[in-house]
This record gives sequence, structure tokens and C-alpha cells, in this order.
Amino acid sequence: MDNNPFGYQSSPPPEQQTPPPPPQNRQNAYAVASLALGIASICIGFLCCCLPVFLVFAGICGILAIVFAVLSRRDTPDGRLPNMAVAGLVLGILGIVLCILILFFVFFVDVEEFYRRIGLELDTENYRYPYE
Repeated sequence: MDNNPFGYQSSPPPEQQTPPPPPQNRQNAYAVASLALGIASICIGFLCCCLPVFLVFAGICGILAIVFAVLSRRDTPDGRLPNMAVAGLVLGILGIVLCILILFFVFFVDVEEFYRRIGLELDTENYRYPYE
């Protein structure tokens, strides 16, 4: 017992005080990966005009974004999807829909007829289909 006549407890010396724990603002790695892959799926999907192989990468990124969004649910204590995972899920679905629409347009729509219907002329002498 210390020699304190009033009964107050003194605080420990400064060298014995422990710092407060850091705030628990830990982000879910799967949710971050889902968001990044969803954004990549949309961006790469619009690059398919340059090379058709980008369409495959966009589809893969979209599928992985959906998978990582679902996997992020198990790292949360309440079992709900984090906001980043929801955004990644939506962007992944949009990326896959974009790939399907572009594939439909490429394989089932006659480009010359489409240009005529929207009022544009297509120069067929300089236009070459990349797979001929």
C-alpha cells in the first residue's frame, strides 16, 4: 500500500502505460479484390474494339469479381456483403452482360445493315473484317 492518506489511486508511471489499441478498420481483402476486378471487367470490356481477346479477359474478370464478392461474405461477422463487395458484384455482372451483348452484336448483327439503319455509310472498300 502506498502512503496516500486520502485513498486515491495514483496512475502508473508513463513508461508503464500501454498505448490504446488501433481502431479495427480492417477491410475485407476479398471485397477489395471483387471491386477491383469488377472495375477491370468494365474497362477491359470497352477495349474489345481494339482486340477481341480483351473480351475474354473482361469475362474472366467479371466472373472472378462475382466469386470474390461471394467469398467476402464469410469474412464478415454478421454474414452480410460489405459495400465494396456489393459494388464489385454489380460491376462484375455488368461486365459479363457487356461481354454477352458485344458477342451478340459481333456474331448476329450484320454491320453494314446496322450502319444503314442508323443512317451512316460504311466504306466497304476500306473496311475489312478481322477474321477474313
